[in-house]
Parts: sequence; C-alpha cells; structure tokens
Amino acid sequence: MIPYKGRFFWIFFSLPLIYLLLFLKLFQIQVLQKNFFSKKANSLHEISIKIHPKRGEITDRNGNILAADRQSYSIFYRKFSLPENKKLGKLASLLGYSKNALIGKISGKKFAYLQKGVDNELVEEIKKLKLKGLGWEKEFQRFYPSGDLAGPVLGFVGKDRKGLSGVELFYNKYLQEKKGVIKAEKDGRGRILPSSEWVVSPSRKGYTVKLTIDERFQYILEEELKSVHKEYNAKESAGILINPQTGEILAMASFPSFAPDSFWKYSPSRFKNRAISMVYEPGSTFKVITMASALEERVVSLKDRIFCENGKFLLYGRVIHDHEPFGILSIPEILWHSSNIGITKVAMKLGKNKLYRYIRKFGFGEKTGIDLPGEEEGIVRKPYEWSKASIGAIPYGQEIGVTPIQLTMAVGVIANGGYLLKPYIVKEIASDEKIILKRKKEVKRRVISTRTANLMKEMMAGVVKKGTGIKARITNYRIAGKTGTAQKYIPGKGYNSGKYIASFIGFLPVEKPRFLLLIVINEPEGLHYGGEIAAPCFKKVMERILSYQMLDKRRI
Repeated sequence: MIPYKGRFFWIFFSLPLIYLLLFLKLFQIQVLQKNFFSKKANSLHEISIKIHPKRGEITDRNGNILAADRQSYSIFYRKFSLPENKKLGKLASLLGYSKNALIGKISGKKFAYLQKGVDNELVEEIKKLKLKGLGWEKEFQRFYPSGDLAGPVLGFVGKDRKGLSGVELFYNKYLQEKKGVIKAEKDGRGRILPSSEWVVSPSRKGYTVKLTIDERFQYILEEELKSVHKEYNAKESAGILINPQTGEILAMASFPSFAPDSFWKYSPSRFKNRAISMVYEPGSTFKVITMASALEERVVSLKDRIFCENGKFLLYGRVIHDHEPFGILSIPEILWHSSNIGITKVAMKLGKNKLYRYIRKFGFGEKTGIDLPGEEEGIVRKPYEWSKASIGAIPYGQEIGVTPIQLTMAVGVIANGGYLLKPYIVKEIASDEKIILKRKKEVKRRVISTRTANLMKEMMAGVVKKGTGIKARITNYRIAGKTGTAQKYIPGKGYNSGKYIASFIGFLPVEKPRFLLLIVINEPEGLHYGGEIAAPCFKKVMERILSYQMLDKRRI
C-alpha cells in the first residue's frame, strides 16, 4: 500500500502531466488537424460532384463539324461476382461477350469496367436488367464525323482527353475543357437534398476552333490524290491547296493516312503529316525559284538565248543531261521545256552566293511557322559547303531538301506578286460569347518585285499551255504551273536508283490567283514523270473545285 505522502506526491506531479497531454491532444485536433477533421465532418453531410464539360469542337471554314464530343457511357460492376442467372447471359449478349468471358472479366475483382463508349440506347437496355452492382457513368468521347478525312491534320486525343497530334495537339490549350466542381448536402442515407447545390469551381467547355480548310475541297483533294497514290502504288503522297493571297490552307492531304476515331489500330508512321514533314528533293519545280532569282537580279532577260549543248553538258567532272537534246532555247523556253542545262547556265550567271541568298529569301532552310506540330525545316547547305559541281545540281532541285509546305509558300510568292506569307490553318477560335483569337494575313517579307512575279506568271503559264505541264490545262482558265520529276538519291546508288518523285505545282487564274495547288507523289511505280502523274491529278482536283465555286455563293 502506497503511503499517504507517496500518493499525494504521485497525484501532485501526474495530474499536471495528464492535463498537459490532454491540452496537447486538443491542440492537435483543434489546430494542427483542424482542416482534416473539418473535411471529415463535412464529408458526412456534403458530397462533391465533378463536372466534365465538352472538349471544344473543330470545324471547317463554313462551320461544318470535323471533330466534337459526343455523350457516351462506361458500364462497370462493383461486386466480387455476378450471380449465375439468365440476366447475366443477357448482359453478356448486350455487351458482346460470352457468359464465360464476362464472368472471367469480373471474377475476383471489387471493381471492373465492362465496356466503354456505350451509347444511350444500350444503357437503357442494360438498366432494364436491374442487376445489383451494375453501374454506368456518363462521359464524353471524341468523335470525327467524316471518318478519316483530314486525319493527319486534325490529329487525335488520348485517354486523358489531351491532344496528341495535329490541330488537337497544337491548339489543345484552347480545345481543352475546364472541369468544374459542385457541392451539395446529403441526408443520413446519402441522398442529395433538393436545392442544396452550390458551385465551388465553375466548369467551361472548350473553345470552338474554326479551320481555314473547306471540307468539300478537302474531300476532293483526298479522293483524287488517294486514287493516284493507289494506282501507282506510291510510298507516300502529299497535297496542299492554299489561297496564295492570304496564306490560308484550304485543303491539306497526306497518305498513308488514318482515322482519328480508331488511331490505335494504325502504325504511328501514318500519323505523320507529310505535307509539312516530308523532306525531299523538289527536282524541276525548283527551277521557278532559280529563274525568278535570276530575273530579279537582271542577270538574264526574256530576250536572251542559251545554248543547251544538245542535251549533254560536262561541268566540273559531272555530266548534266536533258530529257531531250535541246539546242538554243530562249529564257521562257528553258522553263517551258524544263531544261536542266539551260537553268544551270542561268544559275551560273547569277552565281552561287546570290542563288543561296534567294533560296533563303524564298523560305527554304527554315520552318514556315504553320500552326501545326511536326514541321521540318528542310536541308539547305551554305555556299562554302557546295562542291564545284553543286551549281549544276541545286538550280534544278538536287542537293537540296524541301518540304511541300515550303515549296507551296515559295511559289505563292510569284502568285501574289512578290511576298512570302506565313501559312495558317486556323481561322478563328471562339467561345459561345466572343472571339478569342482571329488570324489574319501575315507577310514575312518581300522576296521579288511585282515585275519579276508577273514575268514568272507568264512563263509558268507557257509551261501549261505548250510545255511539260500541258496535262494540267483546264478549258476556259489560264493556269500557271511547273512539273517536277526528281530522281531520288539513294546512298550507294546515287541518282541512278530508279526511284523518282513526281510533282506538279500550279495556280489560277494567272492574273490574280485564288488557288495554288501542289501535288507530290513519292516513289510511284511504272510512270514517274510529274507531267504524266501529278499534272492530271492537279487538273482533276481543280476542275471539281471550280465547279463547286461556280455553284456556291461562298467564294474563296
């Protein structure tokens, strides 16, 4: 038995310690863990509801929807197993499973998704089964109404609903929705009390992104280009249609392509937008750049005549060939008949340093700045890196790498009177209330004079009227253009690989062009001349587009 003094001593010293511990515990609960217990208390009578609004729509220039969200459901089960009964078999049938497969999907799991992307009609059928533990949640699924149309341009979104390629990626910050939170009071049974909701964080649906593309033009370009791509079993193909007066992309095609709705079924190589990323030697289409540069510097005039060596010209140990044994040609005839020797002699008058300067002024060797991801800058070597024989190759599109969008904008300089424009594919971005962003024509620099541009227009019109581009002719329209048949350089084989790139670039009407179209076919089998493959494709595309324009009041 503890003596009286001992008990007193123990009580005297232990009580303050107990009070101190109680104080510290209360301090911990009421101060240090105040937020924790406050949230826990609130959770007993409050519920947070997350609001998932729609991702922004992507439309063409006329408001036709190219990408949007549509409502769907995810079906899930949250018990260990389903009872073995007729309803289970019915559920399996509705979801496209066998009964055993469905049992295997959920056995031993506390929670399992059975199907995602389910439409409202199927959900209504599932509800009628009244199976305990079966649930569904509303969600939005990205939908592309036109299937694979403009797939590489539009891109696609991932499971987190963020853009992963194309417009979906480049403009993700505008298309991405802002999720919101609503709180509400609930009773003891967890039921939400009427009129008890309040907004904690407001939601906002994504902005609408309107493209410069015309859906009808896109369809025409893809259909005709795909036909040629398949007919000649090409490795890859690209097509670009622009308004050369503004820099707007009216259509852009790339093959092989893919359907954004089911992008996971395709090889990642198909996601590539070849119109902005394919680096290739442009061949004879590049002659318009060399000729325009020489005319601008006035080192040649239309009156000049050049001896083209009857089709074979030895320059610094390298033999330059023409496709025909031309003798003396005028400056326009060099372009009309696409003489390699003639354009080489023109370039020699200009000199490699000035030629290089104009190549850069026309925008080669740098990105155009188009508002799409994945653009390449091409390959342009500085003059000190050229060999002596390079002046007999670069003027007609060898030893240089360009992209289709670069060549399109460079020829656009001639079409619009001398200005290099920045291409763009988004016209405007808007919410329901206001316009967030509006794109306008953007001039990067003046490259050539109006005089030179007009001379080049007429010379290029001659290419289509009586030169290599005759198969691009359209009745009642004056068209300016240039063919390209580039021998592909293959390491170990050089330019004798037997592989080619066929192309044609043209614009109309010559006086004030409204349309400029480039067609590029990489490694066609059989025929390989640009005038035989690409020029007819240009004609078919433009004939159909012009027919639409005749009937449509919405002129470009």
